[in-house]
Amino acid sequence: YESGGWPVGKGPVLGQIPARPKAVWQSAVPWKGSRAVPVARMADVLACPGKVIDWNGSRIEYPDIRLVFWSGGNPFAHHPDTRALEAAWRRPETVIVTDAFWSATARHADIVLPAATTLERNDISPIGTSTNDGIVFMHQVINPVGEARSDYEIYSELAKRLGLGDAFTEGLDEAGWIQRLYEEAAAAGAAQNAELPPFADFVKKGVHLYAQNPAETRFTAFADFRADPEAHPLRTESGKIVIYSKRIEALHYADAPAHPTWIPPFAADQTSVHGQDAQAQEERKEGLGDWLELVSPKSGARLHSQLNPVTSARSNIAGREPCEMNSVDAAKRGIANGDVVKVSSLRGAILAGAVVTDGVRAGTIVVRHGGWFDPQESSDGAIDANGCANVLTPDDPASALSNGNIASTALVQVEKWRGELLEVRAFNAPHLGK
Repeated sequence: YESGGWPVGKGPVLGQIPARPKAVWQSAVPWKGSRAVPVARMADVLACPGKVIDWNGSRIEYPDIRLVFWSGGNPFAHHPDTRALEAAWRRPETVIVTDAFWSATARHADIVLPAATTLERNDISPIGTSTNDGIVFMHQVINPVGEARSDYEIYSELAKRLGLGDAFTEGLDEAGWIQRLYEEAAAAGAAQNAELPPFADFVKKGVHLYAQNPAETRFTAFADFRADPEAHPLRTESGKIVIYSKRIEALHYADAPAHPTWIPPFAADQTSVHGQDAQAQEERKEGLGDWLELVSPKSGARLHSQLNPVTSARSNIAGREPCEMNSVDAAKRGIANGDVVKVSSLRGAILAGAVVTDGVRAGTIVVRHGGWFDPQESSDGAIDANGCANVLTPDDPASALSNGNIASTALVQVEKWRGELLEVRAFNAPHLGK
């Protein structure tokens, strides 16, 4: 991702506000547990303090999280097994969320600090995460709406109330930090023979683009290594392309072989459909057969979960997330185009709008990632009314090596919904008391 072979602009990399203040007071209560945990195990961490797991060659202990301060990101959209996350989310004593939108994560907070959008504040940003094409000044368009404040103002006020105001701000307001970051970049650029214009000129123009090195447009990946592997080793354990890793072999993880291989699915619902254990036979007795594979790609109507309230009217079917399924599977279940269907797995259930198409392989359904979580009670029990695909997906770790997620292994059942048609509430504005 970060060395994909594209040309990189000839100029300084824009810095950011330091992540750690220079002066931080220490808690009187000793910290218990590991200070770093795999982000994909977040719900497990909240639910199971003190649990010890293997992770990338180490044994770590989950800390006991009492307070969550969540800013940026939307775990109720991107984390698998949303129902389990919802239960784990209740365990901390306090959850604070900073967000510009009334997302599912904000709706599940005890305290919400409304953040200004990029249109409601000034900012400065690099252009191109990896290409480093230049720097842009992001001009404020309107004043913050309602009680919204910029992220920097929110954190400055919190730091002040914690007795860390000066340590956090270093005496600078938002405008001061923007100028400082630019001038630090300008000083670095001068050392690289890549001059930046004066700050006032940059703000007036709004953008500064770096020059490109024409030779880099003919970039060949690993050219030096290919020409002389001994003189230009790769940053791997052997200096070469690793197919069999002795480092991973030495960890003796049963779920992480030392070389690429296919491992049979191990989630409970996968063993059910393939009939690999006694549990599968019991589930068949309970009428849990006839599974379909869930595929949950990104949606062309939005970016992840962003803009779902805006695009839902254009992309949704029957007022909720589409469920694409093959005509053969639909006919077997008496489902027609536009019907509301219940899609369920061993973890939960959602309502979705049927799209019958031969563009989806038989035995497979598609519910795209990013529908906003909308938990409700129905005549058939707890259900998500909007079609949040991650209600259905498992939150098992990929392996003891990575502890990443395997949200692409879910099996589901689909049936025509015959209960009361629930109103989608995911996009309703909050009710604020006096």
